[in-house]
Amino acid sequence: MDYFNSIFGNDVLKQTLCENIQAGSFSHAHIIEGPEGSGRFTLAKAICEALAEGKDGGKIARDVCPDVIYIKTPEGKSILPVDAIRSIREQVYLAPHELPFKVYIVLGADQMSEGAQNAFLKLLEEPPASVYFLLLCENRARLLPTVRSRASLLRMQVFSEEELTAYLQGKEEYVSACKEKPELLKQALRDSMGSIGGVIERLMKSDSPVGTCVDAVKALLTKLHGRDQGAYMLAGERISENREEMKRFMLCLAEAFRDIYCQKRGVDTSLLFFDSPSEAEEYSFVFSEDMLLKRWLFCLQSVEQAEYNLNVKTAKLHFLNGLWEPAY
Repeated sequence: MDYFNSIFGNDVLKQTLCENIQAGSFSHAHIIEGPEGSGRFTLAKAICEALAEGKDGGKIARDVCPDVIYIKTPEGKSILPVDAIRSIREQVYLAPHELPFKVYIVLGADQMSEGAQNAFLKLLEEPPASVYFLLLCENRARLLPTVRSRASLLRMQVFSEEELTAYLQGKEEYVSACKEKPELLKQALRDSMGSIGGVIERLMKSDSPVGTCVDAVKALLTKLHGRDQGAYMLAGERISENREEMKRFMLCLAEAFRDIYCQKRGVDTSLLFFDSPSEAEEYSFVFSEDMLLKRWLFCLQSVEQAEYNLNVKTAKLHFLNGLWEPAY
């Protein structure tokens, strides 16, 4: 099938989808999981086009097909409310308008409230034969086990920095940006969480300050080994309150502690955060091995916890306080 050609990589996933759709064995509900920019939305539309076998007149691609319905979190809200799910329960059993089927695409499915998920569960338990559900999310662990058990998992591929670089170098529209902004490219690759959309978005933002995350991490490290908690908390204000950006900061800081720890222990390994061993060595004199190891692990744990904490500001404060406490 040519419907999946626009999706880079994910060869095994695409092959499986083609076989299932052609065999008529595509199940009624799927969870499409992947980080921001991983192509979840593109894949969902490609699935719809493949199911329609091109008989939609291009309406799916233009987002005007009446039988492909999008459900998303209301603007200004952080949670997909139960009312959004209840509204489609009244429509789901109605016949399709133009196609032999209907597809409900839930954007940010992991943002559904517990009530919304329970309401959605009833749809999954007794789905009409001509209806498909595609639940797009970053982390399926936020979904109730009962919801997860009734939907097949489609996990988007996470790419290495080498694979992302190769992709960019193969696209003329990005080659010049890669050459002109090497430092920004390096930071974009690090912050992308392995997604093509993520690295492109960061690379093409001409107003993006080079090394923002790197500078913020180094600023926090500098204040962390001092005894002025006020100055430390002020440095922490540079951490974004966007969930994904905050998680990237935590991962960068974890990489920094790992590099410093290896340098202090004399471990001969490649650096993940610092550009040179001398940079990591500067910080190795002010942190003990025990504190470096504790903070390294704490940063990794905080990334996971940030997935579940609905209040990003609270997650950020917990992170800053927890990172400070081991010092004294």
